[in-house]
This record gives sequence, C-alpha cells and structure tokens, in this order.
Amino acid sequence: MDDDDEMQQHELDREAVTETYCELRARIDRIISEDRQARDVGLAESHTPRETHENGNSLAPKIKLPTTEIPNFRGQITEFRHFYDTFSSLITLIYKISLFFF
Repeated sequence: MDDDDEMQQHELDREAVTETYCELRARIDRIISEDRQARDVGLAESHTPRETHENGNSLAPKIKLPTTEIPNFRGQITEFRHFYDTFSSLITLIYKISLFFF
C-alpha cells in the first residue's frame, strides 16, 4: 500500500468515525431531551417533591396535622366503655396517619 492509498483509507476511516460520532451524539441529545421533558412533566404533575424514607418508601410531604383533643376519663364506670372506644379509635387513627405521612 503506498502513501496515497494509505492517506485515502485514513480519510475514509476518519469520515466513518465522524459520521458514527455525529449519529451517537444526536441520539444522546434526543435521549437527554426526552428525559428532561419527562422530568418536567413529572414535576408539573406533583407540585411538591416527595421524600424517600430510609427504607425506600416514598413519603408524602410533611404536613402539620390538626391538634386532636384526647378525651379524659373522669372515673365514671358507666362512661368507661365510651371513653375507651373513643380513645382507642383516636390513638389508632393518629398512629395510622403518622405511619402514612412520616
């Protein structure tokens, strides 16, 4: 192979590499653009970002729950069942809500 043939082959190889590079670059740019658009849509759909708990569960944003007044038992045995049912329901509900939000 003489110098001219070698130079022509080098030029052909260079053009092939350049063409491949440009095609790959265009694909990468398109993928990045699509990813950004998907993220923008995702952010628009959820106006507040979600955190992730250390166990991997997605958490809702921190929300201040309203204060709940827990009933007091005043010693009337006839009122104990009502007190216990109300107290138990509230505590269970608050616990379940706290698991969901925190």
